[in-house]
Amino acid sequence: MFVVIVTVILIILAACTVFLWAENNLLQVSRHTLPLLTEGKVRIVHLSDLHDKTFGKENKKLLSKVKKLNPDLICYTGDLNRRHTLGHYHNGTAFLRALCGIAPTLYAFGNHEVMGEEQSAILAELEGSGVILLQNSSEDFRINGATLSVFGLDAALRKPAFVALCMEQFAAQSSGCRIVLCHYPQFFTDNEHVNLSDYPVDLVLAGHAHGGQVRLFGRGLFAPEQGIFPKYTAGLHRKNGSGMIISRGLGSSTFPFRVFNRPEIVVIDLTEQD
Repeated sequence: MFVVIVTVILIILAACTVFLWAENNLLQVSRHTLPLLTEGKVRIVHLSDLHDKTFGKENKKLLSKVKKLNPDLICYTGDLNRRHTLGHYHNGTAFLRALCGIAPTLYAFGNHEVMGEEQSAILAELEGSGVILLQNSSEDFRINGATLSVFGLDAALRKPAFVALCMEQFAAQSSGCRIVLCHYPQFFTDNEHVNLSDYPVDLVLAGHAHGGQVRLFGRGLFAPEQGIFPKYTAGLHRKNGSGMIISRGLGSSTFPFRVFNRPEIVVIDLTEQD
């Protein structure tokens, strides 16, 4: 009887180990199609929250997946590193550098970059790489006949008046499809700091919530700054004519496991308006 009990326990432990490995290492591709363009079509790959994780040696599995998706633009919405453990950013910077060989790559900081001690080291490793850092700044693109303006909101920025000024200037100076990279999904609406949906923005790309870390019945269990059963953890959300797509992210930080919440690559196909 003892042998049977031990065998059953070992089988259960092995099954749990395999399950957790799969949940944290098998990449999932999510797709969205949004008719936001006056002409042309653009494919964006949205990535976030790598936290220095690797998928295969030198992230070759992840890079291969992204390359096969044939993006016109790659947007990374922060948390390349792990701020609680110094030195955990080299895999992330190497990954961003490699992405530039696939498509133009835009990068906006997350809280781990701005709250940690290695922001300058990360920037030094990315210097000359071709990665476009958007730090309260924007970049214009003409792709396949479509015009896009992309603004990156620095994760350190929380003063409503300054955010309002940035968004107003972006709206006045940009044209075509307006996209904002903002690490924090809770900044989309109903927030004391900033409500990006109040501005003429077509699409916000966000991360940070890690999909709620554990997903039950399609909902995340917990997210930083949103608490238990948070509102914004994944997928497409709409308000005031604006849309927001949240990446569930690729890695983990404080809590080491993802459950029913595989690492995510988001594909966004922008098409012509009807």
